[in-house]
Amino acid sequence: MGLNVDDRFPEDISMREAYSAVRSWYIQNCTDLANRDDSYASQSESLIKALPSESSATDLEIQAVFGQVIGGLLEWGYHEDDGSYKMAAYAFAALKASGYETWLLNQADKEDLKGSPLWPYLSHIFD
Repeated sequence: MGLNVDDRFPEDISMREAYSAVRSWYIQNCTDLANRDDSYASQSESLIKALPSESSATDLEIQAVFGQVIGGLLEWGYHEDDGSYKMAAYAFAALKASGYETWLLNQADKEDLKGSPLWPYLSHIFD
């Protein structure tokens, strides 16, 4: 899956600004999962409910959430937008602006993330 060539990206957006937009959109649209009766939907809803606030989220947790938007439990909103940008556009743009070359975590990051309260709710696409 990828973004369309004509999709807009936010410019010079920080990780926290993008995370705030992504988190808000998923919290507001979590009800879209109510019509689904499968483990993906219930796991996605649990992750959304566990998302830390913008002020308490670490950069590593934010990177992991962006990974979930791109290829995990939040991928259902990949092409959805908040009236400004698609969720994946926020994720890709913030990672790029912050100097990340990939949304995938390295082994050290995975180990660090295991100490996060968010860890049990992530799909382990990083394994």
